[in-house]
Amino acid sequence: ARRMSVGSREYASRARMGPVHRAPRLLAFFLLAPLCFGLRAAEEPTSIRYSEFAVSTDHALATAAAEQILAAGGSAADAAGAAMLALGVAGPGSSGFGGGGFALYYRASDESVTFLDFRETAPGAATPDMFTRPGVAENASQVGGLASGVPGEPAGIAELVSRFGRRTLAQVAAPAIALARRGVPVTPYVREQARLVSTDLARDRVLRPWASTRAS
Repeated sequence: ARRMSVGSREYASRARMGPVHRAPRLLAFFLLAPLCFGLRAAEEPTSIRYSEFAVSTDHALATAAAEQILAAGGSAADAAGAAMLALGVAGPGSSGFGGGGFALYYRASDESVTFLDFRETAPGAATPDMFTRPGVAENASQVGGLASGVPGEPAGIAELVSRFGRRTLAQVAAPAIALARRGVPVTPYVREQARLVSTDLARDRVLRPWASTRAS
């Protein structure tokens, strides 16, 4: 395993070397809102051939979850689903059930490319003037109930696994469930995100009791 710096963040990656005949038949490239995956160009270009698989995510535990699924015979779609679910536990500031994303999936067996859009959508009762009506707070599009969209990530993961996976949804979710039950260390990034929203939580009449209990 190794860590690669990307901007101000660190990305955890893991590669598995193995026999050439086990080279993956499926490749997937994912852009998850609000998280982008990418690598900064190295000062000295290097060429590495991965004969089994390579995984890179925003958190080492999510990388390990994807690796576990791939090692058990899962496809790239299964691994992506496992990584997203694990990120929702270990790094909720980057990914989670309340969000959404995109998937661009290339299948080598038939050279097909599939694009899935599972970004959040506006609620059915949303109107064009919902943020400009008299009495609506100026930051209503960013904080509070009106700022929430309909999540798309659960449906996106289910679609990926059902269309391109080789594991069941329960098997794909197992690593994230294990992390949630065991607990994970809070990273500096998640801690900072929590600090930034703590003021808004304290002002919310529904979340105020929960936030104050956790803070104490």
